[in-house]
Amino acid sequence: MSRSIKLVLLLTVSLVVLSAGSAFIIKRDAAINIFAYLFFDGPYTSRTIRHDKIVLEPQTDLYNSVVFNPDFEDPHWFSINLNSLKSKLQGKEKSIEIRNFVSFIDDYNTLLSKELKASSGLSDSLAEGMMSLVNAQFRRNRDNKRQISSADEGKIFADPQHHSEYFIWYLVNRKTACGTVGEATLALMRKAGFKTRLLGIANDPKSIVYNHVFLEYYSEEQDKWVMMDPMINAIPRSSDQSLSVLEMLGDEKSRSRMNDMWWKLGDYEGLFGPQVYRSDRVVFFNNAGPWKKTYYFTVDDKIRSTLKGLIAAGG
Repeated sequence: MSRSIKLVLLLTVSLVVLSAGSAFIIKRDAAINIFAYLFFDGPYTSRTIRHDKIVLEPQTDLYNSVVFNPDFEDPHWFSINLNSLKSKLQGKEKSIEIRNFVSFIDDYNTLLSKELKASSGLSDSLAEGMMSLVNAQFRRNRDNKRQISSADEGKIFADPQHHSEYFIWYLVNRKTACGTVGEATLALMRKAGFKTRLLGIANDPKSIVYNHVFLEYYSEEQDKWVMMDPMINAIPRSSDQSLSVLEMLGDEKSRSRMNDMWWKLGDYEGLFGPQVYRSDRVVFFNNAGPWKKTYYFTVDDKIRSTLKGLIAAGG
């Protein structure tokens, strides 16, 4: 969404609220968020005034825009400040966890510096390197007896300014699943400067929930959105072309390769059966803002029709 459209939308919302006779008081944090959203491409975490749900049809103009237009991002949360979180947690966690966290950040900064020197911009090589860095932490902790607890989740949501940093902390120090792995990867990618969006897959169109989480980044080299699943350290491809998840779901060979990698990992067999990515599953993502939009896509015509009917009925 362009800056001018953002500004007009926010001014319109303000006038509507004022004309209704309500007291329109912007709290300090909300004001800071709106300013960052308007002028610095920051995330929008304030109140949503309208929410549109849009089912994508294959090979339409909107479908192609979602695959190729960089404006279809979802900044999701604030950009990370890893040194700030390190200072905040110093002495509050076991020293080994501090060392793990610092070591990971050092590895991240080394990778970032090396790749940026080797290329003129944000390269696909850098994106893949970050995904591999995250995947290594996920695999290292697969047998970790410490899992994310309710107390851990309390820290994440009680401190929204450091929401993303906590996901990285737990990636490094806990046994994690797709949500934490995806959020941590997205935060690191955004910190480097990539446009990103977090996506989910729902098993049932009648219950759109995050049965699996992954992300996409906008590739400046390929001028398109590229899917990555950091839990299996994989980017779908067809004829050496990286694919968006929308393209992958419609490409049987690339979809089969992704499922083969999931089958070898074995983590989700009880939840999904032998296939995580199927043509009858629904993929979705948000485009946050005062006027929030959620986009849904499935390859299956019948499922797509069902989903449209549910949304039309207010589902």
